Amino acid sequence: MSLRGAYRNLVLSQTKQNFFIQQFSPEQISYTCTAPNCTFQAQIGPNSLNFSIVEPHSCVTQKFIPVNAPCPQIGSQICLSFSYDEIFAITLEPAKTFSNRYGTFAHDDVLALPLGSKIFSVAKTSFGFSLAMTPDLFARTLQRSTQIIFAPDAAFVLQFVTPGMTIAEAGVGSGALSLRLFESIEKRGKLFGYDVDDLRVQTANSNFQEWKIKNNMNSEFVIQTHDVANGFLGVVDKSLDFVFLDLPEPFKVVSALQNSLKSNALFVIFLPCIEQIHTFLGASRDVIQVKTIKINASGMELEQRCLPASGVRRSFKGSRDGEKFEFLKETQMMRTHTGYMVLCRIQ
Repeated sequence: MSLRGAYRNLVLSQTKQNFFIQQFSPEQISYTCTAPNCTFQAQIGPNSLNFSIVEPHSCVTQKFIPVNAPCPQIGSQICLSFSYDEIFAITLEPAKTFSNRYGTFAHDDVLALPLGSKIFSVAKTSFGFSLAMTPDLFARTLQRSTQIIFAPDAAFVLQFVTPGMTIAEAGVGSGALSLRLFESIEKRGKLFGYDVDDLRVQTANSNFQEWKIKNNMNSEFVIQTHDVANGFLGVVDKSLDFVFLDLPEPFKVVSALQNSLKSNALFVIFLPCIEQIHTFLGASRDVIQVKTIKINASGMELEQRCLPASGVRRSFKGSRDGEKFEFLKETQMMRTHTGYMVLCRIQ
């Protein structure tokens, strides 16, 4: 039992640094690292639970530790990712911890490793990955007062936005799309945001101000409580290059769009139901070049397999029994219908 106990202590000490040791054997007292060409060697004693490091690690490409990635700084905000839909924003402080259903994670462990590393829980029973904060990740972790525009739909909208544009968004909600739009137009552009609900405007402004402070952004963008059916507040006539509408009754905004959009400029409407599209088209005679698009995103995930015990069977050319291999497959859980994108221009 002492050999196994000493081996367990050795593995725990190395796992914290993201090194992996060869498997335990009751006849073995010397162990090495599983990384190729690594000179690491450790010995465990038969009458003690301790171990000794004979040779340190020489592997420069430690598994799950990016080689050239920087380490996060104290006070910086990063994302801790456990799956595609479970991403948490944390602000790093010494001696602090973060807890969720996967366990407790020490901020000190995150600070000690480069961004992109595998971060183990304090109990070594689970792990996540530390990621640098981006507008997309921030949008997925922000405080929500409404449903948000998800990445596939947002990506479709952003293809029409270029730096320097003057754009407007009506139905801002929590501001997830606003962040992406603001990053796309850069400092030369202008972004006007509107919503009819005071609570949603406060939430979106709070999220946006937090992102600006964390990223030292000086550009001004204030979301206003306003019904765009009465016009785009603060916008000069015929000055908008692009408009995005996330409204239940967009046909009420057509006259305001005629006054604010540049000639031949595009606007996009997000509608969750096909009946809303029929209503919009029936009530909007001045809208032309209508195209309705639905985004079907298919997610892929990386899976590892290991062929069965030793033998001569081959599953594919060049494979060997007992050898690990990786392949891509479609994710089992994914979002299907979110809504329809309606592309339009005004006559």
